[in-house]
Amino acid sequence: MNAKLAKTARINSDVRREMKALRAAARDAKRLAEITGTPFIIYKNGKLVDLHKGRKQTAKQRELIRLLRPFGI
Repeated sequence: MNAKLAKTARINSDVRREMKALRAAARDAKRLAEITGTPFIIYKNGKLVDLHKGRKQTAKQRELIRLLRPFGI
């Protein structure tokens, strides 16, 4: 394999790993937002959209927020 192809293959594998990490981070952020009842804002079709808009917090979510607040979460 020539040097140019090797470099391209390395870059592509790096990009795949980075995208996988970004997807995992987004999934975790969305899950945390769902648990705590906080807004989860994304950029979709040229607009900012809150995926949790209009959802009411449950008593369980409010209790969890109260418990996590001292930890800065």
